[in-house]
Amino acid sequence: MRTLLQHEKRLEPLLSYRKKSTGEVVEQRVQTQTSPCHLGGQRHWFTCPRCSKRVAVLYAPGRYFACRQCGGLGYATQKEGAGDRASTKADKLRKRLGWEAGILNGSGGKPKGMHWKTYQRLKSHHDALVQVSLQDIGRKLGFLHKLLDG
Repeated sequence: MRTLLQHEKRLEPLLSYRKKSTGEVVEQRVQTQTSPCHLGGQRHWFTCPRCSKRVAVLYAPGRYFACRQCGGLGYATQKEGAGDRASTKADKLRKRLGWEAGILNGSGGKPKGMHWKTYQRLKSHHDALVQVSLQDIGRKLGFLHKLLDG
């Protein structure tokens, strides 16, 4: 009986691209590997040149290719501040409550069919998130005010 390691093949294609800004051609050899699928066939993977982890996609955050983790790439929500996260969460609650999006639009009423206890809990959570978001906006405006005056 074969093991997974016996099935894996390592190929080493050459990835090449031209930088638009300088016209420079960058070439990098990247290993690939395959793994068997449950219903037959094979799945192809890249091997990250930095950490040797098997990945489906490689990125070029700098000059050379790497996986998301090695390239220091994150999702947009991971880069949001506390006020922005609170505003996003408040908008999700507003959608669940059937209210218009945007924390400055005020609150609507209780949706038909929702229990009062659920409505009060969601509204309370929404209001707390709005306060966090507004405090962050106030802090940012105060900082801008100091920059403009100073």
